[in-house]
Amino acid sequence: MKITGKTKICMSIGDPIMHSVSPIMHNAGYQAIEIDNDFIYVACHVKSGELKNCIDGIRAMNIRGASCKMHHKNEVMQSYD
Repeated sequence: MKITGKTKICMSIGDPIMHSVSPIMHNAGYQAIEIDNDFIYVACHVKSGELKNCIDGIRAMNIRGASCKMHHKNEVMQSYD
């Protein structure tokens, strides 16, 4: 894996998030299909009250994909319908 300025970021957001195996699974998948130089998947700790700023940041930074853990889904859906 070679991370550069061209690497596209995908992420999962949650609180807590440190137990997530999503980065391990996604990055292994990227490697298996040989796109690991193009994409990287990370887990980001985002508290509930910071979700709107986080989503705005995801859009501003052109993050290629984002998912959220169950406990954030309602707040995200209510903020961005």
